[in-house]
Amino acid sequence: LPRKFFSDSMPTGSLTYESAVFYRPRGDSVQQLGIEPDIVLPSISEELEVGEMFLTNHLAWDNIKAMPCPEVDPALGQKAALLRAESAKRIAKDPEYAKLNRQIKLFRTYRNRKSVSLNEEKRWKEYEEERAVSDAAEATEDDEAPETLTGKKRSKDKKKSSDPVLREAERITAQFSEM
Repeated sequence: LPRKFFSDSMPTGSLTYESAVFYRPRGDSVQQLGIEPDIVLPSISEELEVGEMFLTNHLAWDNIKAMPCPEVDPALGQKAALLRAESAKRIAKDPEYAKLNRQIKLFRTYRNRKSVSLNEEKRWKEYEEERAVSDAAEATEDDEAPETLTGKKRSKDKKKSSDPVLREAERITAQFSEM
């Protein structure tokens, strides 16, 4: 990984390892797959091959006997379905999300390609498009990353987030709190 993802307390070349599996009350481990979200928002970060499941020697997913536990909110599944539907409607109308979806599509194209053009003009155009997508992904990472990773101070007087994913998450949270 590039140096920017590490702080002085975790220098490049260090080693990390897992020694235990964490289980949820229903018996599923969170190893390899993580926790499945109720609502998935399109995001460039979802396209990056980052996380435990992309490591070569990660602990495998497994499960154990579930523990009986009371349901917090029996209508939670219905609420999640409603929130998903409302979010999808907002995303479909949002011009910033349309732009983000184009960037995601372009990112997938570049990530999955097997060759590049040897024509200098064509390759330069490809490079500029790649750079724009890369810069957008990096800007998203900088917005999400804590100050210790980026070395940048955040503006506290920022009134509206420039990240459409964060804005939609805020809308979902607000709608959920009203339920």
